[in-house]
Amino acid sequence: MTRFCGDAIGVRGGRPTGLTGKDIKKNMQTFIETGIHPDVVSSRAQAKADSIPPLPEHDANREFMFLELKQGGEDLGRLVIELYGDHIAVGANHLRNRCLPGSKAGLTGCTIHKLQQNYAIWLGKNPAASEGMRIQSNPKLRHVDIGAVSISFSGDEVAISLGRALVLDSTHQVVGQVHKGLDILEGLNHTAINHNDVPLRPIKVTKTGTTNAAGAYEELDAEAADFVKDPAARLAAQSQSTRNAVKDALVAAGLGKRKLEPPPNTASGSKQAGKDQARGTGSRNVVARKEYMDFMLGDDDTSSSDGDSDSKV
Repeated sequence: MTRFCGDAIGVRGGRPTGLTGKDIKKNMQTFIETGIHPDVVSSRAQAKADSIPPLPEHDANREFMFLELKQGGEDLGRLVIELYGDHIAVGANHLRNRCLPGSKAGLTGCTIHKLQQNYAIWLGKNPAASEGMRIQSNPKLRHVDIGAVSISFSGDEVAISLGRALVLDSTHQVVGQVHKGLDILEGLNHTAINHNDVPLRPIKVTKTGTTNAAGAYEELDAEAADFVKDPAARLAAQSQSTRNAVKDALVAAGLGKRKLEPPPNTASGSKQAGKDQARGTGSRNVVARKEYMDFMLGDDDTSSSDGDSDSKV
């Protein structure tokens, strides 16, 4: 006959299902000695492990992006987003790239395709944004409050929480927070939607770009537009600048000489040309230097014009 005692029930089948009589007695003895019951200590530790940390505090040194929203003919205003690049670099950089001009998966022109009141809004659904992208989860960054900005793990969608939205952690990773414009989100929270959670009056992102913590983005936006305006001309200018820097380095090493003398049509220029002709060395040295430069750096318009002028001297 089986004896049904506490110890036997607690370890039946080799799988402990609760405290045995010995454990209870031991815990009570600890409570008498210390005044703290082990169950209380265990409960506190579990509560601490289950606690959700708040989002990082504001840091003006982080990168900031902006989204301008419009509903119908009404300008709703500007959302200034602080990116957590110091906590989740890949995700924050992905959102930044989607806000820059010229991005093939840019957020400019997209609409809010889903809105659930007191939960979140979704925008920027674009399969092109998920090419080669996989964002890792960071359990310390969660949708704990209104204004949490996140990217789907595949990178193809952006979400902004309208309240505590912890369930969203299963599909999206928080990469930033709305720093300015929370009043806009509170207004969106009361937007009328249809049975598919789509706003009845379309809400469109009209403009995006980089900015600062104050949201004064005008100068930065102009620089970004110039940056993508003529990439070929920009590349040519950078190439010429690099070439000139190498030439200066060769001059400093004594391997070449920049033409710093006045033009030949001036008096001092003609005098120097006469000295070179008298010695018979001016033209030969100029041609040798030009050939060496052309061999090292390739011929360009600047060196060609210099060489023509030197030959005439």
